[in-house]
Amino acid sequence: MREIVLLPGEEIHLAGAVVRAAAQLPSAPSSPTALRDFLNSMPVHEQEDFAARCGKSLGYLRLVAYGHRRCRESLAINIDRESGSTVRLQDLRPDVDWRHVQSVKLEAADA
Repeated sequence: MREIVLLPGEEIHLAGAVVRAAAQLPSAPSSPTALRDFLNSMPVHEQEDFAARCGKSLGYLRLVAYGHRRCRESLAINIDRESGSTVRLQDLRPDVDWRHVQSVKLEAADA
């Protein structure tokens, strides 16, 4: 059996039926609205520079911003840092206990 993966909003015609993907991926527990708004507030060349500083392509950041890809923790940290906390890592990944991560980092730095 062959698996067919559709992006949100895509459709295919299969055996005389139309198969449509859901409008949004249900498995992305992030709140990317702030990232989307932040990116849209800049000209494209600044968006590309921002994406490069975050270590990703602008296309990938747009997938995160529109909820099509889950934002990894390391990317959330990069976005928070490079946006000057305009886009907060807690908003990108509310499922992560960032206070714990920060306290562990501080303890390690003190040692």
